[in-house]
Amino acid sequence: MLKTGAGVIIPNDVDMILLILRDNIPHIPYPNKWDITGRQVEKDEEPLQTVLREIREEIGIENVNEIHFYKSYFHDGIFDCIFWTKTNIELSSI
Repeated sequence: MLKTGAGVIIPNDVDMILLILRDNIPHIPYPNKWDITGRQVEKDEEPLQTVLREIREEIGIENVNEIHFYKSYFHDGIFDCIFWTKTNIELSSI
């Protein structure tokens, strides 16, 4: 079965992009690297639902204005769906 991932690019009003530092666990993909918010799509979940869940879990934002589809592509045996949403986040709140 093909693995599907979903991520979201989150720029602010001055086009700075929020990145998350991945855990430094050797068995996960790309440990201790900077990445956009996202992860593997869970069973019975659509990529957009994954992105909304990850924004809630990783960043603590419950309501996002609009999420736009950006692109999808294959890499390393994964089908990845990328979205974007513009928001201003108070970094001290993360």
